[in-house]
Amino acid sequence: MAVFTTGCGLVDIEGGESSGGATRQDDVTVVVGDVPDLGDADVVVNAEAPGATFSRRLLGTNIPAWIGHFKHEEDWFFPSLELVGAELIRLPGGSWSNHYDWLGCLDGDDERCFWHWATDVSDFLDIITGVDAEIMWTASFNGTPEEAAGLVAFFNGEAGDETVIGVDSVGRDWKTVGHWASRRAELGHLDPVGVQLWEIGNEIYGAEADRGPNCADWGWENVSTCDGTDYSVGAEGQAGYLDYRAAMLAVDPTIEIGAVGVSPVDSWSDFGGKVLEHAGSEIDFYVVHDYGFGNTPVESEVLDIPGETWHEAMADYAEALDARGLADIPVAVTEYNMVAWHDADVDALMSRALNLFYLADSIGEMALSGVEMAAQWDMYGIPVGSGANYGLVHQDTAEVLPAFYSLRLWSLMGDTLVPVAAPESVTVYASTSADGSVQLLVLNPSSDAVPTTLRIDGLDGEHRLLEDRVDADSLRSESVRYNGSEAATVLDIDATPIDHGTVAPTFTHTFPSYSATVLRLEPAAG
Repeated sequence: MAVFTTGCGLVDIEGGESSGGATRQDDVTVVVGDVPDLGDADVVVNAEAPGATFSRRLLGTNIPAWIGHFKHEEDWFFPSLELVGAELIRLPGGSWSNHYDWLGCLDGDDERCFWHWATDVSDFLDIITGVDAEIMWTASFNGTPEEAAGLVAFFNGEAGDETVIGVDSVGRDWKTVGHWASRRAELGHLDPVGVQLWEIGNEIYGAEADRGPNCADWGWENVSTCDGTDYSVGAEGQAGYLDYRAAMLAVDPTIEIGAVGVSPVDSWSDFGGKVLEHAGSEIDFYVVHDYGFGNTPVESEVLDIPGETWHEAMADYAEALDARGLADIPVAVTEYNMVAWHDADVDALMSRALNLFYLADSIGEMALSGVEMAAQWDMYGIPVGSGANYGLVHQDTAEVLPAFYSLRLWSLMGDTLVPVAAPESVTVYASTSADGSVQLLVLNPSSDAVPTTLRIDGLDGEHRLLEDRVDADSLRSESVRYNGSEAATVLDIDATPIDHGTVAPTFTHTFPSYSATVLRLEPAAG
């Protein structure tokens, strides 16, 4: 029996019933194991269940090019990525990706680079080699396949490789793989940096209104088409995804290349359906962006959205694959946050404790629905007039926003998600690790503390109990406490967990109001 929990309570997939009245699709629920009986406990984990792999690629974020040159030289930059637990980093950032001419910016070409002050690929090389995380790069859809292939060579090529990339449709000679590998070496990076994940373009479906008959009046992307067919196979004067893929794989056949999609698949004039139809067998992952609110968020609805979004979205996607006879194609949510537009977040909810709960639950629901990759938008940000900030860290002051801890807490979880039964008052995710430890992530966004009896089925003897807890004074708090201390900046964070000594497999714990907590039960020494 596959199970998961939401804020509505336990869901029994075989029976299709829930204590909270919710139902989910069996084909998009990944956690396998028997539902534990509560008995006299409030929260029970089945630590012996087969469970499901928790993809560490879900612990992703974006670093946009507009943070500028040399930001990575700040003393807090790399510690922030380590502390947040980033396992996947997407570059070079959102809409800029569609017209980010990597070579023009590297060479200081005024005609090709719009932002000489922005982070260029020499900076990004330092970032890529300075983090222990996978990198995803979004290739410019306003460029050419050869330009993208040149960047693959720049990052992944070997000096001396005489593979010819060639002259592109606008007359630029992209020479050989070895040429670009040598350019990288001149910047102090002799060895390939191994960027394995690539996507072609950003939000192509959102092209400006005059780019086609079905483009939205409010379109924002400066690209040539909003049509999924043209994006996939190309059109007059514009190469398509398949052209990009072929050119890039000719340089490095080991890379994975994703195609822009949408959810639901048939939205935006069936953009996603056309992409699957024309490029499906050549897609390594299907890219989706998700923002809970397209306009001003309704605060009372925020915490319901993660549980209402991902299982429905993945069921729709599974149906679209089946209808086209396609094998499973992983989903990558390469941007997500609460609000699509800065200006719509009039109460700065993204900068408050509320967003910590929203993002933490989003990661959990994506994991339970089978999403393979996700990158929160974005790691470093600056607040607008209302105080709204997409970032986890203020890019100028290193101030830590509450949302920072959504990724940090999930980074402390194990590699296998297992079934858990819990009351409606809290949302609980449970995991296990190969060393026999068990982890619980407990979200209590309510104004009441929740005294709880917990039981871990499958554990014997005493285990050391470690706690990492974030709590706030309210959902509207702009600052939070981590393990009892308020950290103003990244460098103020004390990552030492609270040590509760040893506990039996059944123990009690109180989850404070407005708190997000990871409990880790580790085998006791000796």
